Amino acid sequence: VSDNHGSNDKMIRILKKDIEELPPVEHIRVRCLGHVINLAASAFIYKQNNEADELSKPLLPTQGKKKDKDEIKAPSEWRKLGPVGKLFNLVKLIHASNANINSFTNITGCQMPLPNATRWNSWFIMIHKALKLRKGIIQWSTSRKSAQEDCLTHDEWRELFNYKNFLLPFWQATKAAEGDRASLQSVQISMDYLADHYAKATEFYKDNASTKARILTSHITFDKYYSIADRAPLYAASILLHPSLRRSYLDKQWSALSTKNETPYTENAVKATTSLWEKYKPKDGEAKGRSKPGELSSFDVFMQSVLQ
Repeated sequence: VSDNHGSNDKMIRILKKDIEELPPVEHIRVRCLGHVINLAASAFIYKQNNEADELSKPLLPTQGKKKDKDEIKAPSEWRKLGPVGKLFNLVKLIHASNANINSFTNITGCQMPLPNATRWNSWFIMIHKALKLRKGIIQWSTSRKSAQEDCLTHDEWRELFNYKNFLLPFWQATKAAEGDRASLQSVQISMDYLADHYAKATEFYKDNASTKARILTSHITFDKYYSIADRAPLYAASILLHPSLRRSYLDKQWSALSTKNETPYTENAVKATTSLWEKYKPKDGEAKGRSKPGELSSFDVFMQSVLQ
């Protein structure tokens, strides 16, 4: 099952009561990479580490539906998120009326996208676009009394630049997981890529308390699913069976982490994959197919000797 909802774990455990040959739930549950990235990136944006994208939904306008009064938050609430919250207030103000939209467009020549509650990448797009339109946003916001509390300082623009740089790999991994390009090995590779990104970003922003705190919050969310992936041999099997990757990939990518945590991750992955193979490989004496029992061809005998 490729999904993150806990009810799917429960479903498999119930099925296992009637289908005893089912492997343990953690061995056959694969995860939705897009949702994992959404959670981790949302944790960075909202500074929350417990299902961040779900928690953020009550704070955002519901598109295409009547707005609930609890969904309408004051600008002061958004300012608690720092520069990204102030930028969101500015974008909401731009979209508040046709007059605001037209005046902003006259200055910048284009429009600012308004993020939504469904996808974190709408926030990344907002930040990325705002950095490109920085001069126009400053000009527009400083000329309006209603925007004064949300005018961004030089340091806050620098923070948004940091946020964009940190979130860019998540955007890239999300795009790589779309369409028919996604596969089990690409999920593992993307997770390893983001784990490496966390390590480098933590070191790079070690003297920036604000950005570092967001990274730590995001990393806690990400590591929950990264650790779960370690318990699913399907991911390791997809790497080990890939002709361009094989064990050399695991040795290269996991060696530093194995040394740091004093855990033989590669060896454990190989053992788990071997155990999975033992469960499904042809049993002794089975001839897949063609010869009757007791009439094995020389080819069947050779294949059995290889597969044992």
